[in-house]
Parts: sequence; structure tokens; C-alpha cells
Amino acid sequence: MATLISRQRKFIFIHVYKVAGTSISEALEKYEEAYRLKKAARFLWRFTFLRARRLREGLGLKNQYPLLDHALARDIKPLVPDFDTYFKFCFVRNPWDWQVSLYHFTTQRWYTRTHKIAAGMDFQKFIEWRCEGNYKLQRDFIVDYDGTSLVDFIGKLENIEADFATVCDRIGIQNTLPHLNKSDHTDYRSYYNEHTKSLVARTFRDDIEMFGYSF
Repeated sequence: MATLISRQRKFIFIHVYKVAGTSISEALEKYEEAYRLKKAARFLWRFTFLRARRLREGLGLKNQYPLLDHALARDIKPLVPDFDTYFKFCFVRNPWDWQVSLYHFTTQRWYTRTHKIAAGMDFQKFIEWRCEGNYKLQRDFIVDYDGTSLVDFIGKLENIEADFATVCDRIGIQNTLPHLNKSDHTDYRSYYNEHTKSLVARTFRDDIEMFGYSF
């Protein structure tokens, strides 16, 4: 699923991967003008250039910019002339929990770009590999180059029902959230030892501080 831009409802959903984005997109993509176009484009996913061009045209974006899956807010801003008038939102999750979800997704889904690298790793090796530089912060999705947040609302996975209801209220719709693409694993804290717990604390410190999380 990709970032959603709805001119009809004047919202932009910034999709942080592995934070209920599939469910949120499923609930809200019908309000995007390029909804049918994007449905059709999924059958053309091998033709990357054609897909990107058609999506840009369908969304009325500036042709010199592509619209990418999991696009950053700072990359979306130049595409939308009246960016500041949109309700911009995202969802985030506890960074330690996020890594567990990414571990299962990366090591078990053969079609991910990093599967061949991570497939044989146990959790500790995966965390060490991630924290060596193979990571992106959640805050990276929503801040400008100077670190200023570009979104109006940050929902949390831990409070997703209430926060999604807030989003629906802000954009003037009534909707429920399906539960799709959910990782099946035990409590994230059971995966960690002191070493991996500290690695995540150091590497994702900016996320922890910005979003107010603790282990």
C-alpha cells in the first residue's frame, strides 16, 4: 500500500511501514481520486515507470516527481501545491515492538527486498544487523529536513481504535478499521535480552523521545 492523498476529503496519510498501514489504507483509499487507477496498477506492478506515471496523472501531481510507496512527508510536500491545507496524519508504534514485527515480516516474506539477507538470522543477529545502519526512523517519515514535523496528527498503534476514530472525525467520515496483514507473535518484550534492548534504545532514541515510548 502507498501513501494516500485525497483531494475530496483533503487528507494525506503518511504510511509508516508495519504500523497498520494496510488496514488504514483499506479503510480510506476509496476516498482517493486515484483509487480505481491504483487498483488497476497493482496488476501492472512489474512496469514500474508506467505505474508511476499513471499514478501521478491520476492524482494530479507534478509530473517531474514520482509517488513512491511509503513516501516521506518532505518528499510529498513539493508534489501538492496546497499541502498546508490538507489534514496530514500518520501512525507509529513502540520501536521495540516495531522491530519484532519487522523481523517476522522480513525473515518470513520471501518477496521483501531484504529477505535474502535476513532470512537465516535469529532475532539478536537481526537487531544487530538493523542497528548497524539498515534502518529508517519512524520520525523520518514525518519531519522536514530541519526536523520539524509536517503532520497534524500522530496516531499510535497501541491506541489505534480511538486514534483512527479521531482521524475519521477530522476528515468527516464514519468508518471502521479492518485488521489486515497482522504479524502473529508473542509479546515483543519476550524477544529481547539486555544487549538487544539497549541496541534499539540507542539506535531509535529519536523515535523514543519524539513519540514518548519506553520498553
